[in-house]
Amino acid sequence: MSRVHIAPADRNTVQVFQLDAGDEQQATEFAATGLERAFGIDTLDHFYVQALRVEDVSAIGLSTYLEQGMGVDPAELEGHRATLDAAEGWVLLIDGQAFGGREVELNVAPPLTYLGGFRNVAPAGTMEKLTSDSAQGQVPPAAPAPAAPPKRGPRAGAFVILAIVILVGLVLAAFFGAG
Repeated sequence: MSRVHIAPADRNTVQVFQLDAGDEQQATEFAATGLERAFGIDTLDHFYVQALRVEDVSAIGLSTYLEQGMGVDPAELEGHRATLDAAEGWVLLIDGQAFGGREVELNVAPPLTYLGGFRNVAPAGTMEKLTSDSAQGQVPPAAPAPAAPPKRGPRAGAFVILAIVILVGLVLAAFFGAG
């Protein structure tokens, strides 16, 4: 058994493990339910775990898939391409975010073999001026807030009470005046 240290700063990495699994069902079940037990850890966010049949990327090779499909820095793959491209069967690709920014020690034992951890390329940000017509001009000011409904003071309540008293009086006068 070997141990792999995952540091909190390893959020932008991909950990690659060879998985000795017979078929797709075994591989996906192990990836979904067996990793915490196999690694000897409490939690793992399975959203960031991918079980990949190496045959599915055989046209380009696993190392090229990691570079072009997972964003791994090509310099990180140098010296590892032959091992990665020689992998057969199933591999597990675990994004560093699966560990939730925690420091963990992974116990790696069969059916897993550690193939390496590789840093992702940081996306290049640019601050170039946008040239499209829709990027020109100024943003219009926000629309003014709608006016608040007028407040009704104590006079409005007095008028309502007066109207009710008059109405009751008319009803009583009509009732007793008709008899």
